[in-house]
Amino acid sequence: MVVVGAGTAGLEAACTAAEVGCHVTLLEKTDKIGGLSVEISKIPAKKRLADFPTYLKARAGQLENLTILTNTEGTLERVRQYHPHLVVNATGSVPILPPIDGLAQQLQSSAPVFSILDFIAEVERYPEDLSGKRVVVVGGGAVGLDVVEFFVSRNAQITLVEMLPTIGNGLDASSIASVQRIPAKGTSTTTDRHCFDQSTPGRLFGQPKWHGRNATLRLWICMSWHEGICSRFGRAF
Repeated sequence: MVVVGAGTAGLEAACTAAEVGCHVTLLEKTDKIGGLSVEISKIPAKKRLADFPTYLKARAGQLENLTILTNTEGTLERVRQYHPHLVVNATGSVPILPPIDGLAQQLQSSAPVFSILDFIAEVERYPEDLSGKRVVVVGGGAVGLDVVEFFVSRNAQITLVEMLPTIGNGLDASSIASVQRIPAKGTSTTTDRHCFDQSTPGRLFGQPKWHGRNATLRLWICMSWHEGICSRFGRAF
């Protein structure tokens, strides 16, 4: 058996299969295992997320019939080398960029524009007190709300922009309760807004217009959009 992707789903699948007697090879293209749970746990309010991958690592370490290979991408050619009876694709999801003109260029420049992974990579460098700083978070789902919570705790002025009519669409009851408390914390929310232009450094333009005009926001921006990865192995074996 071959499992591709050593995030929490891949580790769980690999451990479970090995525990019932399968010989399992787990392939991970990065230099560490644990996946997005490990990355997201770097956000202070999410540090407990690291507990599950820590448990899975310890569990995997006790299984002699489970081999974990890091820095090893699960290409079709490589997977075929193991002649597996079963392949599990656990490659998860990756951040994508919404169709905002100029966004990709801004992310590669020195402008104060960050993807969610950029934000997490720098999370320990943000000052404890961000009073007077203005932050725009584009995307009002679970990830965007985590970013809002982080900056609110540091006294930043937040604007949360969401293209759907509601913030936190589809979240659980506990998360929805947190969303309802956002306005009381000095955070403004803007729904039914589609951002379409970020080509000018430090500025964001939206549609429909804010307050009857295009808004020019000289703010930090954190993007929080995700897309699932389709299986590459469905027809290969």
